[in-house]
Amino acid sequence: MSIYFLNLLITLSCVLIGRFIYTSGKLGTLIASLLFSLPMAFIAGVRSLTMGTDLGVYGEFNFRMASQFSQIADYYQYLKQINGTEYGYAVLNFWVSRFSMDIHWFLFILSLFTLLPFFIGAIRFEQKFSVPVVMQTVFYFTIFYGPSFNEMRQSLAMGWVYLSCSYLFENTSPRKKSLYVLLTWIIAVSFHRTAIIEGMIIFIYLYLHQETTTTGKGLKRFSLILLGSAILLVAFTLLNRGAFASSINKYASYLDGSNSLVQKTIGISRIISLTMMPMLSFSLVGLWLKNQKKASRNVADMMLFEAVMILDMLFLWAGLRGAIFPRLGQYFSMFEAVAVFLPAIFFESKQARWIYFILTCVYYICVFIVITRTGENQIYPYAWIFN
Repeated sequence: MSIYFLNLLITLSCVLIGRFIYTSGKLGTLIASLLFSLPMAFIAGVRSLTMGTDLGVYGEFNFRMASQFSQIADYYQYLKQINGTEYGYAVLNFWVSRFSMDIHWFLFILSLFTLLPFFIGAIRFEQKFSVPVVMQTVFYFTIFYGPSFNEMRQSLAMGWVYLSCSYLFENTSPRKKSLYVLLTWIIAVSFHRTAIIEGMIIFIYLYLHQETTTTGKGLKRFSLILLGSAILLVAFTLLNRGAFASSINKYASYLDGSNSLVQKTIGISRIISLTMMPMLSFSLVGLWLKNQKKASRNVADMMLFEAVMILDMLFLWAGLRGAIFPRLGQYFSMFEAVAVFLPAIFFESKQARWIYFILTCVYYICVFIVITRTGENQIYPYAWIFN
C-alpha cells in the first residue's frame, strides 16, 4: 500500500507549498488547485486497467468508440442508445480522443477534472469555515480517491457538486451566487444524473437561511428537514422494491431489483467505521448550537452541515438493504470533508484545534487501511496498482 501513502504525502506537500499561491486571488486559487490535483491525477492515469470495474463496464468502450465518430452529436446519440452515458461525460471522451487514443491520457484528464473542482471548493471552504485544505484532502483521499477509480462518472459529478455548494456561502449578490451555483450544478448533472440530489442540499440551505429571530425556530426547521429526509428515504425504499419501475426506464434495473447495486449490501463494519466520526462531530456541533441564544447566518450554516451528516448516516445504514443508498449518499458524505472538522473551530486553544484535526485525520487513515485491506473499497485496490 506504499504507493497510496507516497501519493498522499506528495499531495499534502503540494498543498502546504501551494498555500502561498491560493491566497493571491482567483487565478492563484486555480493554479494552486491544479498543482494539488496533479499527483493523484497522475496515479489515476498510469494505473492498471484492472483497477475499477466501471472502467471495464463502459469506460474503455466509450473512449475507444469516440475515435469512430467525427461529430459529437452522433457520438452522443450512439452512447445514449448503448449505455445511456450523459452528455458531459461523452464530450470529455470525445475531446480527449481528438488528440490521443491512449486510455491512460483519458484517465489522467478525467481525474484532473474530478479533483480540480474539489480543490477549488476546498479552498473556498477553508476561507469560510477555517477547515484547512490539508484536512479536507486527507478526508477525500481516504474516503473517495480509491472509489473514484471505479465510480468514474459519479466521482466526476461529486467534485463539481462540492464546488457548486461552496458558492452557497459566497458573500456576494444573490443573483451572482445563484448563477455560480446553478452553472456548476448543471455541469455536475451533465456528468452523472444522480447529481440532481444536490437539490436537497440547496433546499436545506435556503430553508435554514430564512430570517429567524431565535435559534428555537431554526431548530424546528431542522427537525422538519430530518422528517422530510426520513420520508424521502422511505420513498426510495418503496421504489427499491419495484414500485413505479416502468415509468423510469433509465433506472428501471435499480427499481425492479435486478441491478447489482440493489442486490449487493454494505458490510456492517464499513458502515460503523464511516459513521462514528460524523456522529461525534454531529454531537459536538449540536452542543454548540444548543448554547446559541439567537439565530444567525453562522448558526444556519452549522445546521446545514448537521443535516447533511444525518442524511449521510441514514443513507449509509440503508446500505444494509442495498448498495444503491450509500452510492447516492456519497454526495452528502463529500461535505463531511468540512463537517467532521467543524468542532475544532469552537476550541479557543490553537493547540487543541490541531490535536483534533490530527486525530481525525489519523482515524480516517485507519479507516482507509481497513476498508482497503478487506476489499470493501469497491476497486479491489489491495493489489499492485500498476499491474
